[in-house]
Amino acid sequence: MSDILFEAMKRAGWGNTKVKKNSGQSKTSKKKKTQATLTEQKTEAEVRKIKIGNEKEINNLVLRTLTRAILESVGHSIQTNFIDLPRRESATIAAMVGVPEKERIIEKYLSEKIQDAVMSLKTQIAEKVTDRSFE
Repeated sequence: MSDILFEAMKRAGWGNTKVKKNSGQSKTSKKKKTQATLTEQKTEAEVRKIKIGNEKEINNLVLRTLTRAILESVGHSIQTNFIDLPRRESATIAAMVGVPEKERIIEKYLSEKIQDAVMSLKTQIAEKVTDRSFE
């Protein structure tokens, strides 16, 4: 070991450390090297597990974000195409049935039925997307 390193060790408070000069040969046994290698392998395996866990979390986050975006898009489409339908069509249906004064009742009935169907559809889509069986 160099004198500079020895002096630095003394200044760092490592006391009167007696250091033998290195003869160029490694003083660690092969058994210790194997243990260090096993420790390194365990550490690398743990790091890989953490990386895989992080990737799974990221994938789940992306999947949830996509699911939310799909459901919002489906919900908007359903809103424009079906929720407004009772308002537009209740008068026509009431006239066809022959009870124009019952337009509000028909609108309410259509709204309830369509909303039930929409909620069922949203639930089915969410289940298929989260189960990854969405085709």
